[in-house]
Amino acid sequence: AASMLKGLLHSLQKKAAARRPGLDEALARETRRQAELERRGSKDPDEAADPTAGMTAALFSAAAPPAQQPAARRLGLFLGKILYYLDAAEDYEKDAAHGAYNVFLRLGLDKAAADAEAARLCRLCAGEIALCYNLLPIRDGTQKPLLDNILFLGLPQSIRLCGQPRGKPKREPV
Repeated sequence: AASMLKGLLHSLQKKAAARRPGLDEALARETRRQAELERRGSKDPDEAADPTAGMTAALFSAAAPPAQQPAARRLGLFLGKILYYLDAAEDYEKDAAHGAYNVFLRLGLDKAAADAEAARLCRLCAGEIALCYNLLPIRDGTQKPLLDNILFLGLPQSIRLCGQPRGKPKREPV
């Protein structure tokens, strides 16, 4: 099953690359940058988040009409940084146990300090996201309530839960 899925994903990736070669190259370039930063052991959270930010910026820019691309790109950039910081905080203990790269481990932070630093960085990025979002002409229709919910409710909630494992919350017995 895994090899069939891998083959399907490879086929889909080739089709997408043929339709958007510039986007495919940007994603490949950022993937290489991420591997290099990790190999080098970067201790700079902003630098470590840049490749993920570059990928989401490229995706958001490619999805936007030309006039909206600068704001969409910047929104994607800061969203990518948030995704990186949240993931690094969540994976902290697993990375420590396996000796894997984690920028917060490289900084010498303990788990609580890593979570606090990730949340601080995420809050800075969230402010930029709100500014960029307000530059986009999303005024009505079904998209606005959904996007508002994601950016102004879901994202802050994720930042509040920074460093906690994801999953379904445990229910109390009734």
